[in-house]
Amino acid sequence: MLVQCLYASRATTPVDDAMLQGVLEPSRERNMAEGITGMLCYTDDVFLQILEGGRTEVSQLLTRIMRDDRHSDVTLLVFDEIDERAFSDWSMGQASLDKVNPGHLLRFSPRRQIDPFNGPGHVMLAMLLDLRAHGGIVSR
Repeated sequence: MLVQCLYASRATTPVDDAMLQGVLEPSRERNMAEGITGMLCYTDDVFLQILEGGRTEVSQLLTRIMRDDRHSDVTLLVFDEIDERAFSDWSMGQASLDKVNPGHLLRFSPRRQIDPFNGPGHVMLAMLLDLRAHGGIVSR
């Protein structure tokens, strides 16, 4: 059974290139081995990540993230069964929301800054799926 999980969290240290690589490189290797796909978005101190894969694998990964001292305030926004993946060819895409056209963000938020902790999870999911479809992804 495939599931899709969307969560938000706050970074406990500044999000810079070194910190991102420390998160992304091992994640990409582990995700490929565990059949997990998805995308990580970030801005300032906020992470917004979508994970897709088997229910057990995604649940175990979410548990590891919740215990990871690089994250705080881990908030589950969406956890749902899906028929097919939206990110099937990505072990882990990434996008800086600071580099996304502000007009794009205004389609999904009352302000140019995204606050996933205070908005509906399905809206954040729609925004990520739209980024997937229309660009804004740095790498896969």
